[in-house]
Amino acid sequence: MLELISLRPARPGALLVALALAGSPFVSGCAGAASSTVVAMPAAADCAGGGASAASADASISALSWPKKLDHPSTPETQRSAVGGLFEVMHLQQVLEVALDNAIKVQMEANPKIRPFESVMRKFMAKYLSLEGVREPMTKLYADRFSELEILQLTAFYHTPLGQRTLAELPKIMEEGSKIGLSLVKDHMAELQQMVREHVEQGGGGP
Repeated sequence: MLELISLRPARPGALLVALALAGSPFVSGCAGAASSTVVAMPAAADCAGGGASAASADASISALSWPKKLDHPSTPETQRSAVGGLFEVMHLQQVLEVALDNAIKVQMEANPKIRPFESVMRKFMAKYLSLEGVREPMTKLYADRFSELEILQLTAFYHTPLGQRTLAELPKIMEEGSKIGLSLVKDHMAELQQMVREHVEQGGGGP
């Protein structure tokens, strides 16, 4: 029966986008929204007041008192705590839950023969790709690339309506950008093939 478990790629970069950006086209919430349940993505106007999003964000940042310096020495423990706060405002747990659920559903639709193993797949993915499963490597990922002050500044930004909208839109932009790139390559494949042939003819190697 094991040969039936042949997983096919889900939507382009669905899980990678979730992990890399902690944002998703499927889930997020307005600033201050409860994060204990998975919620559907609200319209931009619901979070940012439509065209007033930039002004609202500026006002929110001012209200939060944009952090300019730390009021304590930065240590690995305080930086880790700051990353935890960032994950909360990014709704990372919700993002991963919905991304995983959608990935499994895509797999079920693509290969119905693995439906009897859905519970096994969910258990496996919940173990390794849930927030608890990725918390340590993701915390290190952010801590290695951002100072504690920068993490606090990111958190302040993501608390704003514009920050929440950014979390919602960036994954969509990345996915659409990927489609654009693939489309451009496909449209000009003949040109690439010609370039390869010329390279080979000039002794550049190849079969």
